[in-house]
Amino acid sequence: MTEHVLLIALRLGVVAAGSLAALWSFRLGVHSRDQRGTYLLLALGFALLALGSLIEGFLFEIARWSLADAHTAEAILGTMAFALVLAAILRSRV
Repeated sequence: MTEHVLLIALRLGVVAAGSLAALWSFRLGVHSRDQRGTYLLLALGFALLALGSLIEGFLFEIARWSLADAHTAEAILGTMAFALVLAAILRSRV
C-alpha cells in the first residue's frame, strides 16, 4: 500500500467517524429538550472535524495545494471544531 492510498484511507476513516458522531449528537439534540443546545454544539463540532478532513483532501488532491498548506487549512478547521466541542462540554456543566 502506498503512502498516498494510506492517507486517503485514513482521511475517509476520519470523515466516517466524524460524520457518525455528528449524526448521533444531532439525533440526541433533536430528541432532548433540556440539553438540545449542548448536543447541537457537539454535533456541529464533529461535523466541522469531518468537513476539515474532506477540505484537506479536496485542497490537496483537486486544488493541488501543497500538503503543508492543505493540512494548515484542516488544522484551522480542527481548532474551531474542538472549540465547539469544548463549548458543549462546558455548557453541560458536568
